Amino acid sequence: MSYPSTNRLRRAASMLVAGLVLAGVAGCSDDEHAAAPSDSEVAPDVVNGCELTTGPVAVAYGARANTSDPRLPGEVSKLIDRSLGGGYPVSAIRLDGSPVQVFSATFESTAGNDDGRAAQLKRFRQSVDMEFANVRAEQQEADVLAALSLAARSVSAEGGTVVLVDSGLQTTAPLDFRDGALLAAEPADVTTFLEKHELLPDLKGRAVLLVGIGNTVAPQPAFDQWTYDNLNAIWKAVATEAGARCVAVLAGPGANRPRSGQLPVVTPVSPAPEPTPEPCGQTVLSNSGKVGFLPNRADFVDSAAARSALTKMAPTMAGGNQRIELIGTTATDGTHEGRRQLSLKRADAVKRILVELGVAADRITTRGAGIEWEGHEPDLDRKGVLMPGPAARNRSVVVKLTCPSGTIR
Repeated sequence: MSYPSTNRLRRAASMLVAGLVLAGVAGCSDDEHAAAPSDSEVAPDVVNGCELTTGPVAVAYGARANTSDPRLPGEVSKLIDRSLGGGYPVSAIRLDGSPVQVFSATFESTAGNDDGRAAQLKRFRQSVDMEFANVRAEQQEADVLAALSLAARSVSAEGGTVVLVDSGLQTTAPLDFRDGALLAAEPADVTTFLEKHELLPDLKGRAVLLVGIGNTVAPQPAFDQWTYDNLNAIWKAVATEAGARCVAVLAGPGANRPRSGQLPVVTPVSPAPEPTPEPCGQTVLSNSGKVGFLPNRADFVDSAAARSALTKMAPTMAGGNQRIELIGTTATDGTHEGRRQLSLKRADAVKRILVELGVAADRITTRGAGIEWEGHEPDLDRKGVLMPGPAARNRSVVVKLTCPSGTIR
C-alpha cells in the first residue's frame, strides 16, 4: 500500500492556500459555515459523551459502492470549522480497498485584520468542502481498518480526532464481513483476535467519531436492528481497545441514498438466512443467524429474534410425529466438561421455547456435544487464537428430526 509523501501533501496544502490568497476576498458570499474563531479558546463540544477538543482532524471517508452518499454531520462540520480557524490540519483518507490520504489542508491567513482573515477563512472552508465532495473510491472492496490506521497517523495523539464515515462493512482480511457470521460475532472476540495478531490501529489518545455505521444502499441488503447495533458495537469496541480516549457513535445525517456515477465493485455482505427446518432431517440453528448465544453463556444474543425464528419452525415439529433431538454446541473455549454443560444448557433453552410454542416436551431430548459433533468448524487459527466468524457459527443448537420408518416426506 502506498501513501502520498509528506512533502507532496505540504505542497498540495500550500497550493490550496496560494490559490485562495490570489483569489482574494472580493465577491465572497455567506455560506452555511460561520467564520471560525482565530484561536482555540472555545469550549469543546461533547458528542455522545465524547469531548471534542480543537485540534487536528482526519476523516476516513469517500463515496463507495453499497453505502449511502457520505455527508459530514453538523458536529463534524463544526469541529472542522474550529480546527481550521485554530490553524490545525484537516485531512481526508479515501476509504476503499487501498486507503490513501488524498488531501491535507491547514489555513494560514495573509490578511492584516480580523475581517480579512474571516473572509479568507470562509473561502478556504469552501475549498475544503469541495475537496471532501470529490473523495471517491478508486480501488475495489473496502479496508476500514487500514483507513482508521492511516487517519490515526494523520493526527496527533494530543487533541486529535479521527472520524470514520462509512457503513463499517470491511470486505478484506483480517476483518472480512463477507463471512456473514462476523455480523453476529461477539465484539470482544473481534478485538481479542485483532489484538493477538497486532492488527488493531493505534488510536491512543485520539477522539473517534463513528458516523453511519450500518447504513447501506442496494445491492447491499439492509440489516435488522440487532445486526445494525452489533456492527456498531464491534467498531466501537475496536476503537476503544485501540486506545481511543473516547468513542462516539452518530447515525449520520439524511436518507440513505447512493452517490451517482460508477464506483469500484464492493462485494455485498449477506446476513445469515432464517433457519428452515427439514421435516425429516437436521437443521443447525447457528449463532450467525437468529437463534444465537452469547459467549460462555446459555442466554440468547437476541431473545425476541430467537423466539421469532423458533415460532416459524415450531409448526413443522408440533404437527408431526418425529423424534426431536436438540444438540447444543460451543466454540473451542474453556474445558471439555465446561463446554459439555454449557452446550446442554443451550439445547435446554431452545427446548423451553419450543414447548411454550406447543411442541410436546416428551418428544424432545437434549444433549450437550460441546465441540464434539460432525458439523464443528475449526475456529482456532495457527496461533491458537479464536477466530470470531467460525466461533460464532459454532455457538449453536442442532435440531435433528427423525421420522418413523415409512414416513413419506
